[in-house]
Amino acid sequence: MLNGYISLNQFLEKTDTEITPVIIGEGDVLDIFSKTEASRTETEYGYTEVKGINTKPALIASGEGLKHYSLPIKLHASFCRPDKIIAELEEKASKREVIDYFQGDTYIGRYVINKISKNILSTYLGYTICAELNVDLVEYYEEPEEFSPQKKVVKNPGQDLKSVLKKKLNPAVKVNTTTQSQSFFSSLTDAALDAAIRQGKSYLSEKTNGVSDDIVSAI
Repeated sequence: MLNGYISLNQFLEKTDTEITPVIIGEGDVLDIFSKTEASRTETEYGYTEVKGINTKPALIASGEGLKHYSLPIKLHASFCRPDKIIAELEEKASKREVIDYFQGDTYIGRYVINKISKNILSTYLGYTICAELNVDLVEYYEEPEEFSPQKKVVKNPGQDLKSVLKKKLNPAVKVNTTTQSQSFFSSLTDAALDAAIRQGKSYLSEKTNGVSDDIVSAI
């Protein structure tokens, strides 16, 4: 007997009536956590050290740290396929997969596999018969997304004010599609255009409810 396990020959000599193996981890590899004999839990309660002047440093609580679980697991071909268990756990770790961790029927939370240590105790024809694993889990935590109100998209204020100005100065201008069209502004003399702009600014100052003079003057 090896570390509490029966040898391979002893296992093969058992008849079907003497042993009916239950293969753990075939459907979900995480079921192998049920074979954890004992687990070690670690949680840090962080503090920040603040240096004082001619005094000892002060400690300020900086929040609770992430929880850690260290799971020692024994694998044996009598109840699982050790090579499959090891490969699938290593795959989950390499893919940074977030897993739901249970202790029995108790849900502990969401965790990631941080480290896997393995010790192969016996093999047969290249297959692992007996192995010991130590799987380190770390609590998975995501920072809550901060609420950021959607900002209203403001179009070019100069363009909007110019549209208002055009409607006020010439609301009935129609484009003659049979002749070369000219804009209303291009048909004005410089003096007339200046007067129109001043009239438009006066109108906008009444209609824009406190829009900055800088915006109006930018037209």
